Amino acid sequence: MDKSDAQRLEAQLRSKMETESEAMNWYALLDAGFDYGRGQLRFPGTAWPLYCQPEWGELRDASPLLIEASWEAPHVLPKLLRHCQGRPMLAFVASELDAQALCDAWQRCLQVETDDGQGYLLRFADTRIASALPQALHPASWQRLCAPLRQWLIVDRVGNIQPLTLPQERTPANEEDPWVLSDGEMAALLQESLPDTLADQLHDHFPERLPPSGAQLHGWLQRAGQQLAEQGVENAPDQLTLAVAVCLSRGRLLDDARLPPLLADCAAQNMALSDGLAELLEADEYARE
Repeated sequence: MDKSDAQRLEAQLRSKMETESEAMNWYALLDAGFDYGRGQLRFPGTAWPLYCQPEWGELRDASPLLIEASWEAPHVLPKLLRHCQGRPMLAFVASELDAQALCDAWQRCLQVETDDGQGYLLRFADTRIASALPQALHPASWQRLCAPLRQWLIVDRVGNIQPLTLPQERTPANEEDPWVLSDGEMAALLQESLPDTLADQLHDHFPERLPPSGAQLHGWLQRAGQQLAEQGVENAPDQLTLAVAVCLSRGRLLDDARLPPLLADCAAQNMALSDGLAELLEADEYARE
């Protein structure tokens, strides 16, 4: 994620807030997991943790926070924007509900289950995840999460305000029903998260190969993930191998017509991708740089 211009973001946010009814309540949605083990933000306002029940245990220390504040005050937004710069942890939501009611409504959206009964946290305060949800979830699932909201604005990977498309229908789901995601929804979420998974591995093991822009890296890895999926390459070491090769080629490998058949052969023959990619990267068009 690229660092944003705090002044430009503040202007974008204030413009969005001014278009809404005065009766609408605006909150910051902060993924405090990114501050875990670091100094907590001392913020002028009230923070409502979403992991508020005793059964959350130690996870309460990394809970997403719904922040209620006087946004018209001149110093409030700039402080929050500067604190979150370059980290995918900040969004703003508008709702007719007060903060306590919105926290209560979201209690049934913090965890999901798969068809076979496995449970997972849904970290929708992480803007990388939030940005993928409208595409990955079925409309009824997306509506369940968005029902209390009138706007959901995230700070995107290039540092701009991006509104998420909310569903038109707002029929409340049965609060007693567990949130079960289909196999297709889980597969879509995993596919959407692959670029970030690969980016984390690259940051840990190959930081010298990364481009200066996190948004550019995500664009490369998103395209790489699409090609891997299209050719059926599901092996994690091969996925990382391609990610490294894409960075070595400064993204140009993704436009090489020889890459799709190489990936297809790798999947069909259960062979390691590294040898074939090494031959490609030794070609004149890549070796000259």
